[in-house]
Amino acid sequence: MKPEAMLDYDATIKYMEENNGDETHPQVHLSPEAIATLDFARDKGIPIRGHVLVWHSQTPNWLFTKGYSKAADAEFVSKDVMLQRLENYIDAVFKILDEQYPDVKFYAFDVVNEAVNPSSPDGLRFPAKSATTSGDDGNNENANNSMWMTTIGAEHIEKAFEYARAASKKYTS
Repeated sequence: MKPEAMLDYDATIKYMEENNGDETHPQVHLSPEAIATLDFARDKGIPIRGHVLVWHSQTPNWLFTKGYSKAADAEFVSKDVMLQRLENYIDAVFKILDEQYPDVKFYAFDVVNEAVNPSSPDGLRFPAKSATTSGDDGNNENANNSMWMTTIGAEHIEKAFEYARAASKKYTS
């Protein structure tokens, strides 16, 4: 249930177009693999650990850009817009799980994964320089870059936990 698998690009673009250009509500869906896992857990009464809401290398680049652009030279959104996207994305994940799998118990959720980089001066991932310099771009030079750091900064870590706590209280008993 990583961002890359949960985020639905086509539905996000459709939502934006149908809502006067609203760029703050990325849309989510459950992949066939997630559905199979959740169905199995529900049918067998097995509690689930959710993995993961925020991960620099498992989040599609378009989430960070204006108009959800996939262009290599796309501009990043502002910090305020990205914080709204983060909050709404996390809320949407908890909502879809609560609506479609109310009988599955989530005993924990990994909120932020691999946010640290011991090689950097502050111990955190380096900001990405462009919408194509995050994760594995073929030369490993940018494998430690994070678009979360570029658009929000270190605050994205605390905010992700804050938003996850609020969503978990809102949608789970």
